[in-house]
Amino acid sequence: MARIAQLVVGGQPTAWSSIGLTFVDGICSVGDFSLRLDDSLEPGISSWTLSRCISDGDIDGISTNHADLTQPATPDSNTLDIVGVDHVVVFTNDLERTSSDVARVTGEPLRRIREAGDGVRQGFHRLGSVIVEIVEQKRVERTFLWGFVLTVNNLDEIVRHMGPDVLSPPRDAVQPGRRIAAFRGGVGLGTAVALMTPERQ
Repeated sequence: MARIAQLVVGGQPTAWSSIGLTFVDGICSVGDFSLRLDDSLEPGISSWTLSRCISDGDIDGISTNHADLTQPATPDSNTLDIVGVDHVVVFTNDLERTSSDVARVTGEPLRRIREAGDGVRQGFHRLGSVIVEIVEQKRVERTFLWGFVLTVNNLDEIVRHMGPDVLSPPRDAVQPGRRIAAFRGGVGLGTAVALMTPERQ
């Protein structure tokens, strides 16, 4: 099965370390997935690296690298008890076009479509342990990587520790029985990052 091996993010390491993510030689491992920080880039997600795909090339204009990456060992954060990455969010103005390109490159089909209301639709692909959530909004000018959600064991503890200026109050997630809290824009990550409770077993 195709999988997401890495996201490349821009910005300064201080913003990421302020939320408990430690980078060693520019790499932060989260489960079977890694973030690579390039501080020469503007804040935000600039590209992703996929492995085990059936085709090379970019996905609907998203800068896409193809490589089998070995996850380096990095120190665990004392702040975030991360289980892994739950999903990566892609914004587009055409769900069918972007989804078709994901399937063409990765070989992984569209699992379902959800009508989110107000003209917003969501489509879902699974790449390894990570869900790719494609969000269609007609006002979007180009397809881009918008953000990602980390699964953590201690959401309430993290929210209390970081405070309301850093994290939003936890709310019910779309996934039944789970809750989610998002980092505020003022943290300076330049991309949307949220924390979510694990799936109930």
